[in-house]
Amino acid sequence: MNQEQHALISEMTTKKKPSIGIIGAGMAGLSAAAQLHKLNYTNVTIYEASERIGGRIYYVENGDKLIHHGAQFVDGTETPMYKLASSLGISMERFDHEEKNIVSGRYKFSKDDELALTKFSEVVKERLSEGWNEIDENTTSFENILEEVFQNFIKMDPQRKSLYSGFKSVIRSDYENEWSAKADQLALVNFHKWSDHTKDGEEYLMSGEGYKVIVEEMLGRFPNKWIILNSRVENVDYSQSKVALKLANDDILRYHDVVIVTVSLGHLKRYHKSLFSPQLPLEKIEAIEKLGFGDTMKLILIYDDQFWKPEDYRTFILHVDGYNEGLSGDDFSKELNILQGYPYWTDKMLYFWLSGDGPRKAGLMSNEELSKCVTNLLRIMFQNDSIKEPTTILRKQWNLDELFLGSYSCTTKEAAVLGNPQEKLASPIVHNGQLKVLFAGEATHETIYQTVSGAYLSGEREANRIHRIWG
Repeated sequence: MNQEQHALISEMTTKKKPSIGIIGAGMAGLSAAAQLHKLNYTNVTIYEASERIGGRIYYVENGDKLIHHGAQFVDGTETPMYKLASSLGISMERFDHEEKNIVSGRYKFSKDDELALTKFSEVVKERLSEGWNEIDENTTSFENILEEVFQNFIKMDPQRKSLYSGFKSVIRSDYENEWSAKADQLALVNFHKWSDHTKDGEEYLMSGEGYKVIVEEMLGRFPNKWIILNSRVENVDYSQSKVALKLANDDILRYHDVVIVTVSLGHLKRYHKSLFSPQLPLEKIEAIEKLGFGDTMKLILIYDDQFWKPEDYRTFILHVDGYNEGLSGDDFSKELNILQGYPYWTDKMLYFWLSGDGPRKAGLMSNEELSKCVTNLLRIMFQNDSIKEPTTILRKQWNLDELFLGSYSCTTKEAAVLGNPQEKLASPIVHNGQLKVLFAGEATHETIYQTVSGAYLSGEREANRIHRIWG
């Protein structure tokens, strides 16, 4: 008999609707609240530490446009976010990962080079999808596969070593952005475990307002008076008959029968020791500490004039050693590999995807320094000295925000050997036979972690867990 069944037996004689606390008003918290309201629970409070709703859905106004610093894509057609966006009439365009433009500065990129790099990319994908019988997916990283392919290619085609080296960096950045994980930490198990149950990992870019419309729709599913902003929970004490919440901004304890914790894995990593009393079970601590929580940042550049072709909305910046002397000694420029446009937003905006060490390095630079560095890179790579500096640079340092401390989760090699770390993270805390603390958030979903849909499904899951006991 598991802990939840023990809790069910303990609570069967008490059918009074519980008092429920939800920590965090990101998508997991909103989804849990919406499902609880649907199931006729009324005594619910959502504690949101910041002054806004949405969590890693974060948009700001820039003129008559919205800039999305966080989530902006929806996954495949079977996911709840795709279905919700469709029902709300939000325009979406399928994002084609294969469609790209390549710029390489003074290196004259030939048709044969393009064919060679296409083959390189295809072999990487083949190794990721077909290598399970030959390698241990739990202890092998993406970097191991990438390096293996690179070594094989330069052995067969040594005159293109510098080209393959540059392309290896681009592919590494592309996958690190996609998975929000450093390549040497990304276990291969991610590539077959993660699934949105649609073909080829489809992604769709939503039109301008996108997730703003979705968040507003979610807020319409339950009474907004449930939400208390600027209320950071510093401690969750589940040792007594009621769960006591200590807030940072006052000394009055809030008591609930059960609490759903939806804070980011990054926040749990830093604060789990002080956040919970008593300490969490060792199995859960191990999952928290060994799961990966990487960092991704959009370095958004706004221009008065467009210098790029409108159709080139995804550009790979290919650094080939020995051909772009103006970048020698510029450590940060090597992090700038993936450049993207916003076809739905404006023809005056580009952004670089930063991953790996990129966000940390960007955090050490002023906007003025970034502007000069980026402009120098673009002039060299596009071979266009007339490119002007951007009029505006926008960025969000997720790794420095105390409430997130990164972007989203992945399975590391260390976590993979635990068996099912997401399940361990999601397991509820039962104390003295009573269900006390539940966990939701993208990092707790077993197959579609990293996504808004995963967060949504996890919040719904925990609301239903409460209902199985108190319903």
